[in-house]
Amino acid sequence: MRRFLIYIVLAISVFLLGSGPAMAESPEAVGPTAISMSYADKLLGQKDVYFFDANTPDIWASGHLPGAIFINKPDWQSLLPENKAATLVFYCVNRLCYASIEAGTEAIRLGYTNVLQMPEGVYGWITSGRPVERGE
Repeated sequence: MRRFLIYIVLAISVFLLGSGPAMAESPEAVGPTAISMSYADKLLGQKDVYFFDANTPDIWASGHLPGAIFINKPDWQSLLPENKAATLVFYCVNRLCYASIEAGTEAIRLGYTNVLQMPEGVYGWITSGRPVERGE
């Protein structure tokens, strides 16, 4: 009887908790890889590396990473490079903003294979004293 109860508890646990890792294999569940500002700083200016700013127009105008491409507009996907193996780095304002994760996930769905996301965003970048460009 005790063994039977253990099996019941295990079965209920698996049902309630789900199978975990199997869910991560779904393409919809895969998103960009988070990177540090230090790593993003090393990538800045390298060949075949593109930075994409997912902020609002006013945040973009107040400061963005040097050479970044503003994507908060319709049909932003047309701004992505032809090379699907290029390194794409997405960011928004800070860790509370998910626009860059959503944009990076969309890039992955479009077939890009090296998609990154900088969680600290432009505010973290500015706070750290790194250079920004201003204006449109």
